[in-house]
Amino acid sequence: MEDERAYHFGNDSQRVFNATAHARVKIDLPIENIVFRVQVASLDSHFMPSSGSSDKKIARFSNIRSSEKVTKAPNFNNRGNMDNVSGGYFDVQGQIQSSVEGGPPPFNTVNHIPLLPSAQGFLYSQLHLFGANASGEYRFSDGNNPINSFIPTFSAMAHLNPDQDWSNPLSFNLTCESNTLTPFDSYYGESLNTEHVSFNQKSIDWLLGNFALDVGDVLEPVFPIDTASFSSPDTMCVGDIVTIGFEDECKVASAPTYIVHSDNLRIVSQNGYSAQVEALSNGVGYIQVNISNSVGPSQGFGRQIHVGTPNLDNAFVTEIDSSTFLSLYPPNNFCDLVALRIDGIERFDLVDEIEMQKLPTSIAYWDGDQRTGRDNTVGIYPNCNELFRFQVRARNACGWSEWVEFVKDIDGCGNDCSSTSSSNIVSNNFIISPVPASTIIAIDMIQDPQWTFYTKACSDGIADVGGTTHCTYFVSIQLYDFSGNQVLNISHHELGTSFDISHLTTGTYVMHVSHGGQTEIHQIPIN
Repeated sequence: MEDERAYHFGNDSQRVFNATAHARVKIDLPIENIVFRVQVASLDSHFMPSSGSSDKKIARFSNIRSSEKVTKAPNFNNRGNMDNVSGGYFDVQGQIQSSVEGGPPPFNTVNHIPLLPSAQGFLYSQLHLFGANASGEYRFSDGNNPINSFIPTFSAMAHLNPDQDWSNPLSFNLTCESNTLTPFDSYYGESLNTEHVSFNQKSIDWLLGNFALDVGDVLEPVFPIDTASFSSPDTMCVGDIVTIGFEDECKVASAPTYIVHSDNLRIVSQNGYSAQVEALSNGVGYIQVNISNSVGPSQGFGRQIHVGTPNLDNAFVTEIDSSTFLSLYPPNNFCDLVALRIDGIERFDLVDEIEMQKLPTSIAYWDGDQRTGRDNTVGIYPNCNELFRFQVRARNACGWSEWVEFVKDIDGCGNDCSSTSSSNIVSNNFIISPVPASTIIAIDMIQDPQWTFYTKACSDGIADVGGTTHCTYFVSIQLYDFSGNQVLNISHHELGTSFDISHLTTGTYVMHVSHGGQTEIHQIPIN
């Protein structure tokens, strides 16, 4: 039966076996014992060197009584390194280890020690005067690896194209009608090298299954399937129909079966070794590929396909260190800086662009509308505490996702945006009164506004008592309730005048005041 140990290929010239013999010396003292080991011999075995190499070490033997003996060999075989190819192995290292372990120790009495070289031998030979005794033991390195190709598969299968590197993979059907590469009608192969002339239950079942068939009939060959030869896209857009499958019929022994494990994919048709798949809706799709064996269970593997636009259903906001955040505004102009990152976007590696929008109920400044490309970070610059609401969407090759809303509780300022004890609001540009309001709201410009204001005309020659020329300035006003619904829109409101809000119900509203591409946002309670 097959040895249950699973061996993998070593590297060219790798040491694959090491055994050492040691003298274990024990000296009994009145208080404690002294124990030490002395290596007296060692044996190494190496894989052959790479093809085309000059002399390289393949074996080494040394003992304490003689000089080291090293065996070297070149590799002129243009078919590769025969130690490192597919095939049945012969566990020569294991047999050496078993023989050594089952044999006598290197020595078992102190009388053997004088055989060592003169200086050390003399020293060890005197140890018995101090109550010393010695015993021998062997040690073996971990990972001793059997020679992998005692009988290479290329030779055992009488490969019809032998003039190649014999380490080339054989993960395809050598009996394929369109590319027959062996004179045998069928064969059984494992994914790992097994011991030469060994059997496991599957190989026995395959062999007996062939004996049970009529003369001239054989079971399909069994060999490891190279899943890398199966082509399928990582992504699809809704409505796409693509072909998935193996490169050619010789990659498998029988036609695969395709099973869809998600609602957003559909098998349109199947033709031999390939199938056509249609993408129906956004999400992650799963396809199972099963390939029946002539014996034993089917070989199977799965493929995952991301369908449609980006999925932000599981996205979330992570607050990040504001001290290392690339800020687009001077933080000292605000009472806080809140730095956020949008995480959890499915297949973020496929995202080409991210867009962010501040919702009308949010007051604080932010830089989300300044971020470009795949930048998924944003800075919020508040002057008061609030529930800051914004929405995010992402785009990939299939288009834009739906908007997804996020809420961040801003609580690092000394006051709340909704609280006010004064009868008006004075900003860097306007005076808004009364606050709270009931029937009207008046807006006027302060004396030295921060913004640059533009007017279409001033009344030439008409001045007030102080000699100031009268100019009329207009702003646009939008009022939103806390659900984000616009309840009032005034495209041209003359500063210094009021507008009616008596029809609005009691509550807190968000007012946007804009001029020349600039916008201020304020919360206005209405009684």
